Amino acid sequence: FFEYFEHGMQSIAQAEQLNDDSRKEFSYVFISNCAKAMGNVFVDRLPALVPVLLHVVEESELRKDEDDEDDEEYVPGDDSDDEDGMYVNIEDGFVNTRKAAVGALGALAEHCGQAYEPYLPQTFQVIMQEDKGAILSFHKNVRAEAVSTLPQICSVLCAKYNLQPPAKGVQIEMPQDMQGYVTAVMG
Repeated sequence: FFEYFEHGMQSIAQAEQLNDDSRKEFSYVFISNCAKAMGNVFVDRLPALVPVLLHVVEESELRKDEDDEDDEEYVPGDDSDDEDGMYVNIEDGFVNTRKAAVGALGALAEHCGQAYEPYLPQTFQVIMQEDKGAILSFHKNVRAEAVSTLPQICSVLCAKYNLQPPAKGVQIEMPQDMQGYVTAVMG
């Protein structure tokens, strides 16, 4: 089993080098599925995987239009052309890759438990960032994946404090840092 896993991990590295969105998407889905099946096996790989996934999720959805032919006709003081040459990237490969990266972060957080804690603040920021976080994506599939990832991210703190669901009607006091995350998620 681990022989195939290692081949899969090598394929992920190759997909990153080729900069092919389809291969990246499949790589991130592979990471999600392996994290679910193998759990703590990924703990040693977190330092290599998480920064790559965070970078993909952080990538701006806005692109500058390189083929802006109206520049020749620009007249200083003419406000009739207010377009700044920016557009939202709606390419399927880009959107699906970003969605898969968000899902992989959630799967790693949930299934690596407390070992994921060093990456928690940055992951939370990339998901929840006010201007460009995945939760506010222009693409509904990315937003939906980000919302489903939030409980997985909070599960890291549950693992840290060994919190279990309370019995029906019983309230428990959450640790201070967990209260901050849960309040931000609920907001």
